[in-house]
Formats: sequence, C-alpha cells, structure tokens
Amino acid sequence: MILAVDIGTTSLKGGLFTADGTLSYSRRLVIPPHDRSALDPEVWVRVFLDFLGEYGRDGGGLSRIEGLVISGHGPTLVPLGSEGAPLGPALMWYDMHRARAKGASLYLPLVLWYRENHPELYDRTVTFLGCSEYLLYRLTGSRIVISSGSPFDPFIWNGEGIDANGLDRGKFPDPVYLGDKSDSGLSAEGAALTGLTAGIPVYGAGSDFFTSLLGAGAVTSGIICDRAGTSEGLNMIVPDSRNHDHIRFLPHPSSRENVCNGSVILSSTGALFEWYRRLTGQETWPYSRTMEGIIATADARLPDFFPSLNDGGLWEFSGGIFLGLEPEMDRFCLGRAVLEAIGYALKRGLTLLEEEGGAAERIVTVGGQAKSPRWNRMKADMLNRRIEVPRVADAELLGGAVVFLTGEGAYGDLKTCSQALYRAEEVLEPRNPDYYQEKFRRYGELARGIQGFYRSYHPLIGTV
Repeated sequence: MILAVDIGTTSLKGGLFTADGTLSYSRRLVIPPHDRSALDPEVWVRVFLDFLGEYGRDGGGLSRIEGLVISGHGPTLVPLGSEGAPLGPALMWYDMHRARAKGASLYLPLVLWYRENHPELYDRTVTFLGCSEYLLYRLTGSRIVISSGSPFDPFIWNGEGIDANGLDRGKFPDPVYLGDKSDSGLSAEGAALTGLTAGIPVYGAGSDFFTSLLGAGAVTSGIICDRAGTSEGLNMIVPDSRNHDHIRFLPHPSSRENVCNGSVILSSTGALFEWYRRLTGQETWPYSRTMEGIIATADARLPDFFPSLNDGGLWEFSGGIFLGLEPEMDRFCLGRAVLEAIGYALKRGLTLLEEEGGAAERIVTVGGQAKSPRWNRMKADMLNRRIEVPRVADAELLGGAVVFLTGEGAYGDLKTCSQALYRAEEVLEPRNPDYYQEKFRRYGELARGIQGFYRSYHPLIGTV
C-alpha cells in the first residue's frame, strides 16, 4: 500500500492506494487553529502522526504501508538552523511579507523579506525547505527541494536567481525532480517517530499544484483541471507562455520538457462561500443542507452579487456589493447570488484559457467541490461544458501516487501513469446552458454599468 499525504493550509489529507490507483482509505484532519503569521512547522508533523494514529484506530496496520509520498502548499518556506530545527514560524504562501525579487522565483521574495526584516535569523539559517520538504526531512533526514523538471527550477530557485538577488547559494538545496528515486528511505529516526517500517521508500511530490494536475489526468491539451479549496484555480495546457494580465504560465509537471500550463487564479471562491455561510448562520450546517436551500431558489427573484469590480471579475473578495435586495429575499437567495457570482468568474476564466489553449473538451473538478452534486450540475450549465467528477476527488493524493509509482518504475513517465490511474466517477453534460448564458451577459452589463458608482464609493478600486 502507498500512503499519499498532502499538507493543506487548513487540513492534512492522507490516502492509501493500491498499485492500480484504487483508494482504499482516506481521512482529512484539521490543522489546529493558529496565528496565521506564526505557524510552527512541527504542527505538520504532529497532524501527520495523528493521521497514522487514526488509521491504526480504524483497523489499519502500519506494516501494510510500503511507501510514502508527500506534497503540500506553497510557496511556503521553513528556515532551518544549524541544529536542524526551525528558527521560527514558517514563511507561509499567503503572507504579504515579500520583497521585490529579480527573476521568476515564487520563493525568493519571501527570503528577501526575511533577510531584510530578520537579518540575524537569515545569517543563522543553514537551509530553506518547502512545506512538504520539511515533513520529508523529518522522516528521512534529506534536505531537498522538489521541482517538476529543469524548466520549473527558476520558479523555485536556481543558481542564477539566487546570485541575482545577492543570496547565499549554500542555503538553498539543489532540486530533486518529480518521480526521481531518492537515496534516502524512511530513516531509523523516522521509523521510531511514526511506527512505520524503516527503509521504506519516501518520495517528495513538492507543490500540490504538481500533484493535483497529475491526479486529475489533466496531462494533455483540451482538459481543464478546476481545483478549489480556500482559493480556486483553472489549469489547462497551452502552447506557450507569454505575459498576460490574468493568466499565470508555468511549466507543466507531466513533462520534463517545456510544456506550458496556463492558470487562472480565483483567489477567494472558497473563502467567499464560507463567508456567506457564516454571515447567514449556516457554518455548522452540512453543506448539502445549504445547497438544497440554494437550489430551491432557482425560480425566485434574486439579487446580484459582485465580490469586487476590480480586475474584470477575477477577484480578491474585497469591497463587494449586493444589488437589488428586496425584503422577501432570504439567506438562500443571497447564497444563490454568491454561487452565481462564482460561476461568472469561472466562466470568464474559462474564456481566457480557451483563447490561449483552444476549446476545452471537459473540465475535471477536484477538491471538496467535487463532492457537491448540485454545484457540479450548476457548473455544467453555467460553463456550458462537460463536468467530470473523478473517482478520487482529492487529486493531490492520487497525484502523489502517480509520483511514487513512476519513481518505483511501474510506469515509464508521469504522463503515462496519470492517464492509467485517473478514472471518472461521473460525467455531467450541460442541460440548460442558454439560461445561464443570458444571465452571464446581463451580469456583465450590470458590472460595467455600476463601475462609476463603485469607484466613487471605493476610489482605490481599479477599473474593469
């Protein structure tokens, strides 16, 4: 059995897979509440141990685990001192503590801020490790950073980028690539800590960006991976990269060659829906109950919701506005307006990606959203595209299994393994797309019509 672990921002997920990609056990554990700017990296270790304890209590034997693969969020960094312990809190991906860096690195801006604001700690730092690489280090003793291939190295770090920013190369380990076999298995110390068998292979899978695409089978053109949590990203293979106001171009993890992935980032969709649930007193309700109420409002008179009019609807949730509220509207009317606003943002993101990469034949929805049949049905109509719900909704975990099995030689490359292991559980075809196409057109007209008012109310907001 292969244990795949993904460290998220608010929870840790783990799943056990057979060699054919069948998920036999999974569990999600919440990362305990903490000051967002002061997370102790050892929390990840403790929650991982809690996962193993839960697995044992659920009847699983740790001796059945024959290998381990770890992914996590990023860009996040842990500075280690000479004793091998963190010198302080993790530098988290969502921190605004960044300095302007030369080059493409997503990590070095954090390091530059750290050096400028904590020079004594920077001087004492021996190694910077990523989120998943820190847990891997605690289990194996290896200090590495995971990259999908040499085209991706500049986005993590390479010698040229480190030198250009006046940093010390010795603090930054050289990259190990996805699926490359490490010399280090689970160390004796890692075995004593976890109860797992010493020497079993342990792979780093790096960023959950890598593993989610592999686990969604989004390794050829025409497939969009819609990955959602606190934020949401639409990802699609595109022919090449260029400067674009709304699309981030990065090398695709399925190939060591410079195959490009285009990402449209919707930074607040999950957070927005949670805000709506808290605002309307539903935070303790099952999601199914909330969605039942929202779906039932289909024929009701509804308000319109604009999370922000900045940047053409690809938004941070800031300075939002409900338009057209009436006394008879209830919490579910507000929820329908919120969900439709998310759908309109997704529609615009889809349009931008298809302009770069051609028509999408299907959209694979992954993460917690994939477990909401009603939302999946709404999205099929809103986007007028086939929505595919995978058998393993937590694509990061299946993607981890892809990395492990490729590394162990079961498949020749990541792309082949991804295509072999990915399976769809359900396929939803659009039923009534015309209804939403007209609403989408009207929504855009409303957004443009109220920009003047919005700017006068909130002068710091930019223009669409």
